[in-house]
Amino acid sequence: MADGAVGTEAAGTKRPCRDSADQPVFHGELGDLLAKHLEQQQQLVSGMLASSSQGTTKLLSDFVAFSEERFRKQDEKIGAVDARCSNIEATQNAVQAEMQELKDGQTRLEEQLRLANSNVLSREDVASDKFDRPPDLSIIRVSSKKFATKVAVENAITPWLTNAGVSRDLWSLSGNTTGKKFRVHFLQNPLSSARLVEECLAALKDENGTWTEIYVTLVNKTREKLFISPDESPKAETQRRMAKSLLRVLAEDYAHVEEVHFRKNKASVFAGKVGIAIMQPTGPNPSRDSFLWNLKGVEELGLERGAILTKTLSYLASPEDQIHWCV
Repeated sequence: MADGAVGTEAAGTKRPCRDSADQPVFHGELGDLLAKHLEQQQQLVSGMLASSSQGTTKLLSDFVAFSEERFRKQDEKIGAVDARCSNIEATQNAVQAEMQELKDGQTRLEEQLRLANSNVLSREDVASDKFDRPPDLSIIRVSSKKFATKVAVENAITPWLTNAGVSRDLWSLSGNTTGKKFRVHFLQNPLSSARLVEECLAALKDENGTWTEIYVTLVNKTREKLFISPDESPKAETQRRMAKSLLRVLAEDYAHVEEVHFRKNKASVFAGKVGIAIMQPTGPNPSRDSFLWNLKGVEELGLERGAILTKTLSYLASPEDQIHWCV
């Protein structure tokens, strides 16, 4: 029976054979099946990894695109806000400028009303609204240190204006019959007159750069040099007189201070690059408060501000103000 059972089992099933070392030997079908199954698993894993990688890449790309679009829209909004702020700031500046202009106009009207309601007016009150006027570019100023007649001044300047190409019928001379200050008015429109002023002033200098001097004959038959210049405001004229007097004092009492000069565009007196004082008059008659000092510069140069100011104001005073009247 045992032999029969063994024989039946050997005939009905496949069993691994054993070699001389008693090790199992599988048939080729099982190995192929396992290899195929392993290959399928590897393909499945590779597909899953590729699909996951593509999904992750697409997700990141979509996120980057979405973020860039959000940032772009945010930048546009910020730019729009900045533009609105700039417009608002410009509008505010314009409104402030208009408000300041209105305030200045109101101040002038109040001052004019005060003068109109005042019972007594001084010469300074009458000229206060003209002190800081802009220069008249269409006229030329002619002045003399001594009194001269208007006719004599006219005869003296006629050759100069004729040589500059301006005929006699294109200009007129204003001023007192006898005086020190006169004005040449050109009988053209403002633009043409301003151009004639430039041409006539340029004609005072020859090709070598030498200025032509013009003299007027006085009543006593002596000759006096005429000073010819473009028009300037009363304030600029006062600043120039103040600077001239201050320069005179510095030249007399502080000769060791070098390169002392007047800068007209800044209405200031400098010693080299060191500012000394700036001229800020409020009327034709300067006071001590009309000089603003650079205290540090004055100290560096060793200047006595009080003594300089007193002497400068004495030079600015009119001759009649310096007379000591007695009983």
